[in-house]
Amino acid sequence: MPCWLYPSRHFGSLEPHKFRDIWLMNEEEMKGLVRKALELDQIIYEQQLGLPWAPPDLWFMDSVGPLTHKKKSASELAEEVILGRDSFSFYQGRGTRK
Repeated sequence: MPCWLYPSRHFGSLEPHKFRDIWLMNEEEMKGLVRKALELDQIIYEQQLGLPWAPPDLWFMDSVGPLTHKKKSASELAEEVILGRDSFSFYQGRGTRK
């Protein structure tokens, strides 16, 4: 079967550095599209609607690379459950900062 039918299977078989290279290329393209969309949004607000424009919070534009998560030991997870902490800390380790 063609690999485009099962992209996750195809990309899962790539070497980690190739996967990261593809991710970074797609991420850079996405960031360029976001910048263009924001420029158009600003033009519509200011020129067409006559409203002040404020850029949204773009925290995700600072991240570089695939999301990562920190592996935790069973005792660390148990401690989080007992103390009621958020166990979804993989968001804290997202990508690397520029």
